[in-house]
Amino acid sequence: MRSLGEIIPQQKYTIDKVRISLSLPTNDADRFSRRCSQLFHTELKRLLERVLSRIDTGGQTLRVTRPLIIDLGKIPAGTFEPTFCQQLERQLTRTLQQLVSKYENEDLSEQSRFDFVVESSEVLRNIEKLNELLRINPQLTLAKLAQACLEYRGANQLYRSLSPSKLKEICQKWVSELEVTGNLTPTTLQLCAIHYCQERLKLELPELDITDSPYSAYEKQILLKVFNNALDTKGNKHFKANWLIKLWQRDPVREYIQPQLSGRQFALLNKEMLNSAGNKAKDEPWESISNAGLSLLWPFLPSLFRQLGLLKDKAFLNRETQLKAASCISWLCEPQAEKRDYSPLPLLMCGITEAVPPEPMALEEETLSFLDNWLKGLPEALQGKWQKLSPEDIQQWFLQRPGFLTTVQQPVLTVTSDSFDVLLQDWPWPVNIIALPWLEQPIKVVWGSLE
Repeated sequence: MRSLGEIIPQQKYTIDKVRISLSLPTNDADRFSRRCSQLFHTELKRLLERVLSRIDTGGQTLRVTRPLIIDLGKIPAGTFEPTFCQQLERQLTRTLQQLVSKYENEDLSEQSRFDFVVESSEVLRNIEKLNELLRINPQLTLAKLAQACLEYRGANQLYRSLSPSKLKEICQKWVSELEVTGNLTPTTLQLCAIHYCQERLKLELPELDITDSPYSAYEKQILLKVFNNALDTKGNKHFKANWLIKLWQRDPVREYIQPQLSGRQFALLNKEMLNSAGNKAKDEPWESISNAGLSLLWPFLPSLFRQLGLLKDKAFLNRETQLKAASCISWLCEPQAEKRDYSPLPLLMCGITEAVPPEPMALEEETLSFLDNWLKGLPEALQGKWQKLSPEDIQQWFLQRPGFLTTVQQPVLTVTSDSFDVLLQDWPWPVNIIALPWLEQPIKVVWGSLE
């Protein structure tokens, strides 16, 4: 990809890379490829120059070290070129203006950011001059200290070098929104430094070595702020924070943080864990499944199982009817499947939670015929655009959706998003939960497109 320096002769702006991703119907790919080639080699150059020439940085050099990701949404095929250019110009201008405004409101200059990254260790080698450094240039000194304390070794050195009152003063500046309480430890300094580097300095943090000793109430508050900030600012498919994943894998951290997170945050963390090389062990809490969309059917299941004679009041008659119910759910997703092993989700939806899956139960012809008729009548039981879908559409577009499932502490199901999810606006029941009368606790559901 060419840089903007090759496109615009003036050395006023430089763009390292421009990457444009389009999702197109297969039969339109060639036609749009030709249209885009002409568009990107002509109008795009002028568009970028117009946008960059309008951005006023107040005479300061603005360096953007992370990719700017701009989602233009759906663009009509008939007006693709003008709509693409209009939306890109408008949204890119807004994004850059917000970025400039943010930098103008920060006390620490961009040059100071680069200086302190290089020189952060020096401040610990001159600890006797710390008070003078804090007086002359407090922001830069705090930044250098924070960088040095990202490692436990640096935090421990600072802890041994300063009085408790001075350490408290520094922590208060690093985490200004929380009142420092309790006795401070090197771990306290390290957590405060992480928060400062993450929140104020916007640094990409390395993998961190943090002790597993019991955390104080104050340290737990900082941990929660660290997680919330990372997940709120990176809460999308581009989220990559190995240091946070390593922290999340620690039992003391996860036990406190997990109940405080939203479903989206929890799913994002564990989905990233699933993809990391270190999580292929047997105790991996998340499992990839291919029928996550079965969660949509939960409002129908009590009635369906009563018609099949599997329930008495709000419970299954016995173990056999419970297994039969799981087989019925599996069949609704993939009637043509030759191998009928139990998938984790149908078992969980029927309250079966043992570690070793039971042997699959074959369904009688009478039951299969009943399920087939029930599935054919499903669109009529729905509303809006759903009534126009065939049973096969519902199966392929929704029920057979990939996702991830965990039963650690709280059952949570994440469903991979898809463009068809716009139809969920007409779905008359909650899609963020599976609440069935025979379950000990509901299953939390996170649809990617709705979070």
